[in-house]
Amino acid sequence: MNKPSPEALTDHRNAIAQVAEALIESYRQRRLPPGEIYGDIVEMSHDPAAPEFDGPWTRDRLLAHTSEELRVWSQLMPDFRYEDVTVKFRDHGFDVSLRLMGTPPHGEALDIKAILKNEVRSGKIVAVNAWLDPEQIPRLAALMGAS
Repeated sequence: MNKPSPEALTDHRNAIAQVAEALIESYRQRRLPPGEIYGDIVEMSHDPAAPEFDGPWTRDRLLAHTSEELRVWSQLMPDFRYEDVTVKFRDHGFDVSLRLMGTPPHGEALDIKAILKNEVRSGKIVAVNAWLDPEQIPRLAALMGAS
């Protein structure tokens, strides 16, 4: 097996860093990530498992779903925001840790920890494993069900 050249490794790492920065900036701005950071198909998985959301998603489906989540969360929690957004790089991608926060008008503040493990190939996110704090999922589901 041939080892990649140092230049190829640098290009790969730069591509991962650019994709990560675009995604993190979208979290900071509470806006939809740019579609070009995703592959045509993105393999989605969740921990804990979410069978209705796990599996291959087209880029368009992923962006539409993300757009709807942002709309609903902003509607249900006027102060909705992501906090403590950090990134950890890996050889074939990066992990984003963050806290999804907000206060519903008639409820207790939400503070949900999440980790999104993103796999990158050819400068595109091709797989995402989303971990959400399992203790907070029932509250989030109840809030989303109220929409």
